[in-house]
Amino acid sequence: MGNYTSDPQFFFLASGYDYNFMMQSYKSALFIVLLVGCAFFIAAGSFLYFRLYTDLDHDKRQYNTIAKVGLTQQELNKIATAQLALLFFVPIIIAAIHSLFAFQALQSMFTMSIAKETLLVILGFVIAQLLYFLFIRSRYLNHLKKAIM
Repeated sequence: MGNYTSDPQFFFLASGYDYNFMMQSYKSALFIVLLVGCAFFIAAGSFLYFRLYTDLDHDKRQYNTIAKVGLTQQELNKIATAQLALLFFVPIIIAAIHSLFAFQALQSMFTMSIAKETLLVILGFVIAQLLYFLFIRSRYLNHLKKAIM
C-alpha cells in the first residue's frame, strides 16, 4: 500500500500508489468473477441444450398427439415458449438475486461503489441468456413443427 523506507523514523505514503493498487485489485477481482461466471453460464447453457434435445423425441410425440386433437401453430408456439422460458429464466433470476446479495457482501470489502459494475455484469448475463433463449427456441420450434407436419 505505499512506499515504505527501511528507516522506521521516516514514512512516505502517496495516495497515487494506494489508488493504483486499489484499482488493480478491483480489475483483478472483476476479471476473476467474470471468468468464473462465464464458465458457469456456458455450463448451464450446455446442460439446458442437452436436456432439451434428449427429451425432444418425447416432446415430438406429445405435441404430435395434441396436434391431432387440434393444436394450432400459435398454441404450439405459446406452450413451447412458456416451457422453455421457465427452463431458461428461472435459474437466471435466482442467480441474479443471489449475485445481488453476494455483491452486497463484496461491497463491504471495497471502499468504492461497485453497484454500477454489478448491474452491468448481471444485465450482460441476462442479455446473453435472452439471446441464447431466442436461438434455442427457434431451433426447438422448428424441430417440433417438422415432427407435427
